[in-house]
Amino acid sequence: PLLFLLYINDLPQCLDFSHPRMYADYTNITYAGKDVKEINDFFNKDLKYINTWLSATKLTLNLTKTEFLIIISNKFKTKASLLV
Repeated sequence: PLLFLLYINDLPQCLDFSHPRMYADYTNITYAGKDVKEINDFFNKDLKYINTWLSATKLTLNLTKTEFLIIISNKFKTKASLLV
């Protein structure tokens, strides 16, 4: 487990916009914004960086355990539905 943690320790350096929270082999990546287009653009850029990092480290993403969640406040909900 310690060697694995050392192996993935540089994952946060490949992200420009998102904030990773890492525990063992679990990683949660979050990004907060006020505009759905901004969130989409920045998150997709970081996902491309993660894909490059995975290829470079010869790791794979378990798609059956991968989820994407957007949380929108009621105040923002009306604007967000117009943009999606």
